[in-house]
Amino acid sequence: MSSNLIELLATEKPQFHLKSLTDEVPMYVEDFFFRKRKTDTKGLPRTSYEIDKNVLNYILSIVKSDFLTLETGCGYSTIIFAASSRKHICVNPDTTSNQLVKDWLQNKGYLCNSLHFVEDSSDRGLATLTLSEPVHVALIDGNHCFPFPIIDWHFIDRFLRVGSKLLVDDTQINSVKILSDFLSTEPSYKKIKQIGRCDVFEKTSDIRVMGWSSQEINKRTWRGFSEQKTSTHSKQFFISQVKKLLPTFLVNYIKKLK
Repeated sequence: MSSNLIELLATEKPQFHLKSLTDEVPMYVEDFFFRKRKTDTKGLPRTSYEIDKNVLNYILSIVKSDFLTLETGCGYSTIIFAASSRKHICVNPDTTSNQLVKDWLQNKGYLCNSLHFVEDSSDRGLATLTLSEPVHVALIDGNHCFPFPIIDWHFIDRFLRVGSKLLVDDTQINSVKILSDFLSTEPSYKKIKQIGRCDVFEKTSDIRVMGWSSQEINKRTWRGFSEQKTSTHSKQFFISQVKKLLPTFLVNYIKKLK
């Protein structure tokens, strides 16, 4: 029955997410909730930031009916987690989004007794979350701004046991890719799958390397982003100098071609 939900989501395309950069919300969603934390967004424009259908199918394939699952962010993945697991915890400060997800599920015949919301930004909600049992599958797909993905992992890691799966979505974003790259060097995690822009890791050890000099990431040459920035600035400087050498009429002509 859960597999039917994926098809229904693809067909109906429900809009669970707050739409940003509008007259009503003239800022990015991450900024909006970072400022306001738990917020009712009823009446504000909505949209859908859909997670890859293949990721939903993968979640469905690994989650069992007795699993405890956890995610940051709320949306189509919440539907699949809630319908498939014994208990699902969703960390999301948008109370309207949470209710829309719950209403959609109930309209499809699900009681939603297994769905629990932590209605706060993940840096605060996860920090105060206590669980008496380990999490089997977790998804990081909430606030993508740095350093939120890393903060999410920091708190979620303590709930994961050996064999637990961790999905990190939207790795095309640098602030998310940093986390994925770090986990790829960690001896306590093993990357087992890549689904488009989502990396899947399995926890292989409960021992977390904490000495900075012992961490694999610190044993490698870190080039960071400074070179890219310098390269970009050098390119812009070069272009500006070339423009100075060109006749004014030619510069104006080139601008018109753009």
